Amino acid sequence: MTNGYNFSLSGIMRLLRTNFVSARNDTSLQGALQCCSGGTESADDAAVRCRNHIILMFKKLKPLLLFLGTLCIVLLFHFSKVYVLKFYPVIVNSFIFCVFFSSLFCRETVIQKIAKKMEGGELSDFTKIYTRRLTYVWCVFLFINLSISIATVFMSEKIWTLYNACISYIALGVMFGVEYIVRIILRAKYDRQ
Repeated sequence: MTNGYNFSLSGIMRLLRTNFVSARNDTSLQGALQCCSGGTESADDAAVRCRNHIILMFKKLKPLLLFLGTLCIVLLFHFSKVYVLKFYPVIVNSFIFCVFFSSLFCRETVIQKIAKKMEGGELSDFTKIYTRRLTYVWCVFLFINLSISIATVFMSEKIWTLYNACISYIALGVMFGVEYIVRIILRAKYDRQ
């Protein structure tokens, strides 16, 4: 599946399958399953029915669980005075910066891998050079964003909220927009040569 939640649901299903296989050899579990089924079906049939019931329950509750999880996080941020919560943007920005920065030491950067998947094959020389340089630019942008996020942790909540919930996203959008315009201009210039 493509999105992360369906992937985790398939992970749960895989876990249930592996536990089911090992549970078939567990005699105490077989006895409990037969007892729960009233003795009318085998332990294997009861385990399959139980597993299918759990999977169906997860599928039905998926939208509700997502909503409740989001609501809990929002309420935690809104009503909590826990200072550690202000480090959330720092952790996210640190992770993204580390991914981009560490890819500079690999044969292909993260942006080159994305471009390769989008173009569906080998990259042209222009694209290889451009995406490597673009990774350097993104690393500088992400480092600046990370530094400001760290600084806002020690400032008032209004400044922290203004930067981390508004300005950083505007800066990210501007960065994407400017990069797209520069890419179009440089691609046209390269194609003319």
